Amino acid sequence: MWDFITSSVIIFLGFIGVMLFKVFSIPEIIFLILFGIFLGPIFNFFNFSNISSVLPYFTCFAIAVLMFDSGLRLKIERLFENSKLIYLSLLSFIFSFSVISILFKFLFNFRWAISLAFGALFGGCGNTVLLTLLRSMNIKEESLTYFSFELAFSNILSFIVALSSLNYLSMGMVKIVESLKMLFTQFSAGMMVGGLIGVLWLIIIYAIRREEYFYILTLAMLIAAYSFAEGMDGSGPLASLIFGFIIGNYERVGRIFGFKFDVHEVGSIRYLLGGLHSEITFLIRVFFFVILGLSFTVASSFEFLFGLLITLLLFLCRLFVMLPLTIKREFSYEKYFFYLNVGRGLPTAVLSFIISSQLSDLSNFILNLSIYVLIFSNLLMSVLVKLTLRELTPVVSVK
Repeated sequence: MWDFITSSVIIFLGFIGVMLFKVFSIPEIIFLILFGIFLGPIFNFFNFSNISSVLPYFTCFAIAVLMFDSGLRLKIERLFENSKLIYLSLLSFIFSFSVISILFKFLFNFRWAISLAFGALFGGCGNTVLLTLLRSMNIKEESLTYFSFELAFSNILSFIVALSSLNYLSMGMVKIVESLKMLFTQFSAGMMVGGLIGVLWLIIIYAIRREEYFYILTLAMLIAAYSFAEGMDGSGPLASLIFGFIIGNYERVGRIFGFKFDVHEVGSIRYLLGGLHSEITFLIRVFFFVILGLSFTVASSFEFLFGLLITLLLFLCRLFVMLPLTIKREFSYEKYFFYLNVGRGLPTAVLSFIISSQLSDLSNFILNLSIYVLIFSNLLMSVLVKLTLRELTPVVSVK
């Protein structure tokens, strides 16, 4: 019974967090984590153990949905029209990822695989808050496209690197060459399953495009793709990514099979993939941030200070990469928002549970550090965005 009560309270708190975000323009991530801390460790209304039993299953579901979402955001025409999107996103991730990985390696003398997992945990900027804000402003479509693409690409890289590092650790003393072959086999199987099920579902979509429950059926196929790939010792996340990519580009991929969608059908499919999908991701986002707060344990001030250090390093990495790349381009005032995209989001929360379950000796350290980085990075981004908007008020208009 307590599992259902806890779940219902979490969903209700998610709605309150969104309302507070609209009122104070502070990311709901902060409110949701604080809700979890107050309800769990401080007042003991709920216990982390009450819901931890379903966490592994919900984590797999969250990975599938997040990678599917990233696939939906990757549009074929954007990849071919603007290859600089890939370059900017890749460079931004690699630099942050490398700095954090090296920090953990030389500060704690971890194995490189563990350090790389930490780098992936904090290296990706998978936060939708800034993108939501920019969509309400008079921002060029090119900039919006970049932020949307970076969100998707960063999520993909974070999950692939983190899960690959954990898989390598689970292989024990296997030689690097052998482990790379095994990882390649996993990736190939995952992409093959995702591609086949994606094409099969695209054919079915065309046949049932006027029927109800389209999104629920798509969600069922997503879970099937993830499960089949994992059952074949493949990569479930990559299967979900490829499945989402095919569905997200249904118009272009459908032309290969001679499918023709009329305007009304296209609008209906976009609504179902957009509106209803956002409801599912909202539920996942709320669940993981509140649960992360429930998992908080009071420890030394080191985790607090180290989380602050990581946040500052992420901001400096962002400046170092983006300043040279935007200063000579025609982004006008929009370039300032490129520098401020430091808030970490749902991928960090999900990966923190995955990594902590694999590295049980470091479990409390990983979860606490993730909480601090999520709060500090989003708080820093929120303050900087407010200051920037105050300075740019004459040139920025809200839609």
